[in-house]
Amino acid sequence: MRKLIATGIIVGAAAACYGLYKLATNRKDIKQNRDASSEPDVALSEGIHTADENALNPLVQKKLEDISAFMSTRIGHVIQSYEDGEYCLETQPNANGNAIFVYIGDEITLCFADWHSHFDLDEPYSPLPLDFDMDYDMTFYHVLEGLISNRICAAASYEINIEENKWCGSSLLREDELNDAHLYEVFGANKFITCSFWDGTKSLLYVHLGEMYELESDPFYNILNCYPDCVLEYFLMKSCEVYRGEQ
Repeated sequence: MRKLIATGIIVGAAAACYGLYKLATNRKDIKQNRDASSEPDVALSEGIHTADENALNPLVQKKLEDISAFMSTRIGHVIQSYEDGEYCLETQPNANGNAIFVYIGDEITLCFADWHSHFDLDEPYSPLPLDFDMDYDMTFYHVLEGLISNRICAAASYEINIEENKWCGSSLLREDELNDAHLYEVFGANKFITCSFWDGTKSLLYVHLGEMYELESDPFYNILNCYPDCVLEYFLMKSCEVYRGEQ
């Protein structure tokens, strides 16, 4: 009973801390999280206005126009701004207060919620395949289209700590990957994990405590299905700790 009460207190505290964290998060935090080095504080405007525009790299100008048209067509109004040689395209925040940011300069940086990634400036457009593979198909346009269509989410993990929610890592995940087993594989134990969708109503919060989890999709279950008369019920469990040899 004490263990259940303690677990409940930790889970409640983690969820409460995360709520306070999101209220305190602002656009400057997202940009600082994107790159630990000094970054410009991009001022929002309704259009691009800079004396350097005439000297803009043609590839950057073309990419800016293409991405702006892509986002406007699929999302709606997009705010454009410019500072220190870098352009920013920003959507209106979703229901959870998360906006999509695209920074265009020497490279393309895509930010959403507590996740970001960098892409080559010359990546061509191609539609996201229906059976896309996260390891091979994640170009800039694929990720952007996947986020907008809610086919993928931005997942971020934090240490469970009442005093401070320390960011541990982030990853893109498909909707069908949002289960305890896969999240343990990606982020490990003793974390709380935010899974942010562009449709904020689909976003999820997972809290992972403990040292083991169930392997729900192991090939062993395919073999077990060949024996429908088996009277034993099997559950395969895996430790969250790294295997260090037989003790």
